[in-house]
Amino acid sequence: VGVKGKGESVWLSQFAAVVLDAFSALLEALGEGADVYRTLAKNLREAVDRSAWDGDHYLRAYFDDGRKMGANLCEECRIDSLTQSFAVFAKMPDKMRVQTALQTAYTALVDSENGLVRLFWPPFSGKDRSAGYVASYPPGVRENGGQYTHAAVWFCRALFESGNQKEGEAVLSLLNPLNKDEAVYKTEPYYFAGDVYAAVEPGRGGWSLYTGAAGQLFALVTEVILGLHMQDGRLFFEPAEIPQMGAFSYTLILDGAEISVEGAAAPRAGKVLIDGSPAASLLPDGKNHHIKIR
Repeated sequence: VGVKGKGESVWLSQFAAVVLDAFSALLEALGEGADVYRTLAKNLREAVDRSAWDGDHYLRAYFDDGRKMGANLCEECRIDSLTQSFAVFAKMPDKMRVQTALQTAYTALVDSENGLVRLFWPPFSGKDRSAGYVASYPPGVRENGGQYTHAAVWFCRALFESGNQKEGEAVLSLLNPLNKDEAVYKTEPYYFAGDVYAAVEPGRGGWSLYTGAAGQLFALVTEVILGLHMQDGRLFFEPAEIPQMGAFSYTLILDGAEISVEGAAAPRAGKVLIDGSPAASLLPDGKNHHIKIR
């Protein structure tokens, strides 16, 4: 962060570790060497743990001059959601720290009253423009301390993936446009707004047509909550065990074939029946299939 190019991004370090891990897995599948990339990812995680922990959450970045962004002593941006979420995705080694960071972020950034999840808080006031473009927005609007919905969905996913289901459900409910007060939201309920104001008009939706954030929400619901994912060409069906989750059904269209899925209400025994027979996964073959999850 800063014009001299000496600033360091904690979030980007975590993000790089995520990418390096995924690329290493790809290389191994191809029979290529991946050790150098796994080592780089490990080194990045260790550097973040060594230099970016602030007692109850991870820092966001370092400025050119060595000042911290996202620290408890900062007047602006004391905590940012990105580094707390990506502590989960990057598989940071200290699990106690990860859980602490998520709970700190939930307390500081989730605004249940106004129905939003802040990107960071407090916002930049405009007095110190060294934070860059983000500080050009009014405090509490868009990236400057408002809800930036990509990050809010990532935070929701991180909560679910780390076992914090109660908090994850609460955030998912806040994000759902159908749960918004139309008079406050002032945005189409059939779009997933890219941002939500945290100040000026708290709870007001911003850019409404934002398919990137909507795609992330779709992935969260499909992959994490419904538990549908593909690995090595096979489909797996492993829905989350959310106590309030009732029975569900959906149809997957794949290569012209219909794969219908029925899931029992939680709690489930974890049994999967494919066309009436127990099976761990389905290898798509262009034919119709019926899946039952009990």
